Amino acid sequence: MSGNAKDTKEIKSFQDKLKQYFRTNKGNQGHRSRPDFTLTEDIERLLSSDSPPATRIRAIKELCDVVVANKLKDKVVEKLWSCLQDLFSKDQPEELRHLAFHFLQCLLKGQNERLSLMRAHFFRVVKNHDHPDDIIQRFELFQALTNYGKDACYFEEEVAPFLLKILPEITSADLTLGYLSVITTFIKFNAAYMENSISQLILQISAVCFSTSKTEVVIACIEVLDTILAYSNLPSEILPHFIAILCRTVNGEVYCQLSWQVSIAYYTMRKMNVVC
Repeated sequence: MSGNAKDTKEIKSFQDKLKQYFRTNKGNQGHRSRPDFTLTEDIERLLSSDSPPATRIRAIKELCDVVVANKLKDKVVEKLWSCLQDLFSKDQPEELRHLAFHFLQCLLKGQNERLSLMRAHFFRVVKNHDHPDDIIQRFELFQALTNYGKDACYFEEEVAPFLLKILPEITSADLTLGYLSVITTFIKFNAAYMENSISQLILQISAVCFSTSKTEVVIACIEVLDTILAYSNLPSEILPHFIAILCRTVNGEVYCQLSWQVSIAYYTMRKMNVVC
């Protein structure tokens, strides 16, 4: 039997086993509970680096829906990572790398509440993976991992430095609007962990605001400033840059009202001695 034919037969067998597995377990589960899924030796073999790329691709695609819809038994996440971690290497073809990122998004969608410390591990995958062609996949995985900035449990202190460092890549990939939305949400839900990075953040927001011609991006920049005022502290040394953004945007018809609102909030807080 040729290699391709053998791979096809194995995948077909894998698909049949999955269908049979869930047919068998469906009747043993309550209507509201999700069936448990365990990783067999056959599945591990198909996912492992010993399998041909085409076999791994098809097996991973088959498992994407499985990890979303079913509850994984203990240690299955760790085993899956062990099988797939080599796919994040720079030497891997783009198709495999991007599929691996997509699979982790599916894993987060279905298992996020059960991942605990593995969340920190997946964050470091995002943080340390620096292939220039994968910035979209990295950012999408970060969004999934943090629920768009709300939840940074197990890696809270690492998020602010990461977000500041990644901005040039984000801008180049035209992901700025999504990035600003995540920053705004992160400040709202995790302000304490952004405290030491506010000055640098405002400097970067200033650069973005003054270099873009996109109305929605400028509005998002002003909203970040508004969120900083509401949820964090404004260091005195960064005030000139903060005010410069407002002075620049208040003269624009589209931004005028929002800029005035932020300006009024700033001066009100200053009178109350809230701004440091």
